[in-house]
Amino acid sequence: MDRYLILKNALVLTLDKEDNVGYYNVVIKNNIIHLIDYYNDLTSDRNIYTKYPGVNIIDAKDKIIIPAFFNSNINSSYALSNVFFERLNYDKLGDNLSLVLLDKHFTSPENKLDLKTLITFSYFRALSNGELFLNETSNYFNKDFLQEFHKYNFLIVQDILFTSFSESYSRYLYEIKKFHCIGIRDESDINNYSLSSAAKAVKEGKRKIFFEILQKSTGQEHIRKTFSKSIFKVLGENDFLDNRVIFSNPVNIQKDELDYLTDKRVNAVLCPSDILKLGEKKLESLDLMKYGLNVSLGTGYLGKSVLSEMKLFSHLVKKGNLSFRSILKMAITNPARMFDVYETHGSIEKNKVANLIIFDVSDLRNYFISPDLSSEKVAEHIIENLDSKDISDIIVKGNVIRRDYRSKLFDTDAMKQTTSALSQKIIETGKYYEFKEKYLMRKRIKDLSIDNKEERKIIITTGGEDLRESRSTENPIISDSEFRVIGVRKDVTPIKSSVDDDDTFVNDYNVIEISDINEGLKLYEDNEVTIKENPLKDNAGFDIPKKKIFFDDVGNVVESSEEKEEIKVIEGKKPKDKDKPVSYKKDKMRFGFSDNE
Repeated sequence: MDRYLILKNALVLTLDKEDNVGYYNVVIKNNIIHLIDYYNDLTSDRNIYTKYPGVNIIDAKDKIIIPAFFNSNINSSYALSNVFFERLNYDKLGDNLSLVLLDKHFTSPENKLDLKTLITFSYFRALSNGELFLNETSNYFNKDFLQEFHKYNFLIVQDILFTSFSESYSRYLYEIKKFHCIGIRDESDINNYSLSSAAKAVKEGKRKIFFEILQKSTGQEHIRKTFSKSIFKVLGENDFLDNRVIFSNPVNIQKDELDYLTDKRVNAVLCPSDILKLGEKKLESLDLMKYGLNVSLGTGYLGKSVLSEMKLFSHLVKKGNLSFRSILKMAITNPARMFDVYETHGSIEKNKVANLIIFDVSDLRNYFISPDLSSEKVAEHIIENLDSKDISDIIVKGNVIRRDYRSKLFDTDAMKQTTSALSQKIIETGKYYEFKEKYLMRKRIKDLSIDNKEERKIIITTGGEDLRESRSTENPIISDSEFRVIGVRKDVTPIKSSVDDDDTFVNDYNVIEISDINEGLKLYEDNEVTIKENPLKDNAGFDIPKKKIFFDDVGNVVESSEEKEEIKVIEGKKPKDKDKPVSYKKDKMRFGFSDNE
């Protein structure tokens, strides 16, 4: 008996050839789309039950229905390992010891239950995000694991396309007539033999070639040394540069190579999160569509959902260069063409598979208001305002597997517990805490090394205010391993290491060496004492009478007021002009001894 499901009163974005969009009723028969009621003939339930007895009706008022998403590059190997990708790029992924330890753990037969839990989490998360067609690029899968797929129900919910990086695994997938991709991740794997073998395999059908070599900065160096030309020209000369080839994140592609690819119908998959965090180049590859390439989106290593990748991509492209409708099609229509399933997927049309996702826009924050009801406006609203958490219902092959935000395939609480336990095991297996401590230790040593002595030197400055402020704000963060004087008190007397022309001294002091102890200590050169006169004032502001200092015959100090006209003379010296400094002779001073002694 046929099963009927009708979705009514919804805003439907079909993405079909006519670009239809509007409030339509969608009739699903078994697992395919049977009818799209463009004229709303099925408005009353009575008419519906009369025409389709036993039909299941879902009122989709305040909902938006679109075709399901494709994830053209999902690497489930590291779905719970994003913490190990800090400070990494594509060139260093193979050298990261934590990732090597994780690869060894999950590819070991005794840990296949951990692999099952990891893949289950990855696929159910993708399912909740509306991703119903996946291209799995993990290298954890093998023949033995897939032979037990009947034990793992997650492998029969979505459409899974595997990318094989080994010849034996690819041969097994071909034997079971499983459509898949032949993956080439390392440029050293490209030679005449591997390319001829891949070309032969693709010609047999059920396969495509998935290149990941252009995401490395050194991806083409080996190829140019081997063939004396780029990989694109090598493929083109062998009539192999067409829709059968997929390039993943080709961020290191050159301008002349893009010109060569014009109208070649080559496919490309972009993972915006990976490009930003792991790629040496960021934005050059976003112009691929201008050259006629069929571009799709994926989550790769670090992405969470295809919808979040669409949001990120829309922010990266220049405003106006690409429509929101085109960005949405990169996750729906373009991958359907890339994987040769557009006849059955990629739009809401009659006789296509009923893979649909339904967004809830009843919340005022999500409500769609636009005077222009077009596919561009609806696509813009989805990308700019909605999130994967707004997906309330999901229909897979005519079956409702998520209804009103509740999944019918797994228990959320149980999934959280198993995922949390596995996440902790991944952190321990990858030795996150040990390597983090070693990294911090190396950083401390590096900060203390000779190469960074400019950062370690003690800065003592008494310069101007501007200089002191710039010194104190240059490095606001001080680690445990370094000590710096970054400021001085304002009342500290400057310490001069050299004499400038502008420097003036009030007093000059000379250091005199004693040549003979018997001659005593000579304090004044030429036995003269010069006393400078400084004007003084009392507390009331009146001038204080100036006083002059004299030494009598026995060395006592005698003060004399300036008001007196007479000037005492010592040892018969003539008086000098009172306006000039007065010099006085003084015998050598001897301490505790008479002249005879």
